[in-house]
Amino acid sequence: IGLVNQSFLNVFIGSIQDNHPPLYFLLLKLVTLLGQNEIFYRSLSFFASLGTLFFSYHIARSLFNRHTAYLTASLMALSPYWIQSGNEIRGYSLVGFFTSGATFFLLKHYDRKKIWTSLFLVFSVLALYTEHFACFWILSIIGTLLLTNINDSILRQLSRILPYVAPLIFLIL
Repeated sequence: IGLVNQSFLNVFIGSIQDNHPPLYFLLLKLVTLLGQNEIFYRSLSFFASLGTLFFSYHIARSLFNRHTAYLTASLMALSPYWIQSGNEIRGYSLVGFFTSGATFFLLKHYDRKKIWTSLFLVFSVLALYTEHFACFWILSIIGTLLLTNINDSILRQLSRILPYVAPLIFLIL
């Protein structure tokens, strides 16, 4: 809270000095322009956790069926970890939002629209700029793409690009 009550430049520099990527803190700074009380400080994590529920439901529905999607969303909504992260003033629920969103967009690319691939890449980068441990999610996506039978041209392109893009993003971070 002390960090986001400073200027945008100090928020950026302070988050990097604190060993965290700057995106969560910069977004929280924007939220605090609306108000500076506990509700506003926690609102970013709360809405990100709701978005994670949304994407998790749709991932499960696209992979399995509607009943499995309801079960997935219910278990996430009742999970003590997600309840806590949705109330913390930390970037954990936001990285969950971006990684689940990117996974959903990766699954949606089968609609043959390039917008899904673009959204996948954007959400992947945003996840990395939210929390460093999003790199493990990126590595799991790369491993999945490389270990599965890749018949789709967009997936083939992504599997060729990601092993080179991910280390570059890590270097920038």
